[in-house]
Parts: sequence; C-alpha cells; structure tokens
Amino acid sequence: MGQGSERDRRRRPPWWWGLALAAVLGAWPSAAGAQVNFRVARSFAAGERPTSVALGDIDGDGDLDIATASGDYADPGNVSVLLNAGGGGFAPPRSFAVGDLPKSVALGDIDGDGDLDIATANRESNDVSVLLNTGGGSFAPAQAFAVGSRPYSVALGDLDGDGDLDIVPPTENPTTCRCC
Repeated sequence: MGQGSERDRRRRPPWWWGLALAAVLGAWPSAAGAQVNFRVARSFAAGERPTSVALGDIDGDGDLDIATASGDYADPGNVSVLLNAGGGGFAPPRSFAVGDLPKSVALGDIDGDGDLDIATANRESNDVSVLLNTGGGSFAPAQAFAVGSRPYSVALGDLDGDGDLDIVPPTENPTTCRCC
C-alpha cells in the first residue's frame, strides 16, 4: 500500500460506523409518522388587547394560571389574571392596574416570599410595574420603577447571584437593557 492510500484510510470512519448509523436511524421514531392533536380552542376574556402572556401557579394551588399584559391608548394598562378553575377552564379575569400600555408580563418570586409576583414593561409610562402577590390570586397595588424610554419587554432572573430576582427591561431609546 502506498502512503497516499494509508492517509485516505485514516480519514475515513471505520466500516462499522455505517452499521451503527443505520441501526440508529432505523430505530429512531420518524417525525413523518407522528401526529399532533389539539383540542378545539377555547377562548377566555383577558383584558383589552392583550399583548403578552405568562403562565404560572399564581394562587398556589398547583395549577397553571394565566397573566396577561393588556391595554391600549383608550385604556392605559392593566394585568389580567385568570385563575385555573380545572378541567381546562378559567375563572373570569381579575384586573390590576399597572403603568401605561404594558407590552410584556413576567412571573417570578420577586420579594422572596415563595409566591409568584408580576412584573410588566410599560411602554408609554417608561417604567416597569411590580405587583406583589398577597395570596389567593390577589396583588398589592403596583409599584413603578423608571427604566428609560419605551420598554417593550421584561425578563426576570438572578443576574448578580445574590439569591433574588432582578428585572431586565430592554428599552428603545437608548437601545439598552437596564437591570433593576
């Protein structure tokens, strides 16, 4: 054997790789045969022109509840909370006032008491609203925190490793993310 053919042989995978690949592909479920079925969609009132939704166990009963950011120029802004009633249904929405024209909503334990609080990015009032959960799906009045011009989203996470959630809303002008 020449040196060129030895080099080519080392570059090619061993013959058994083909058998292993064939076995994996043959045993792997085919996406073409999979079927996805959804139940008929159900609609629930959720405030005026909802723009964002978050899911979490707001009332602490083990079921996922819904929070939406809602508002337009005629109705400045609120968060609608729909508590899970079981069986795929939800209780009528409860509205909580926030800043003007909320564009995004996030759920997290902001105050560290073990239940989910709400944060919204309010585009027209240039702030973030925080609603602290008082239990049973109720919230204290919103606290506003100025964040810059026209925030359009909000995220929660422990960015500085101190054990509590930080709020991160990106803004349009200047185009920045500000941590609260």
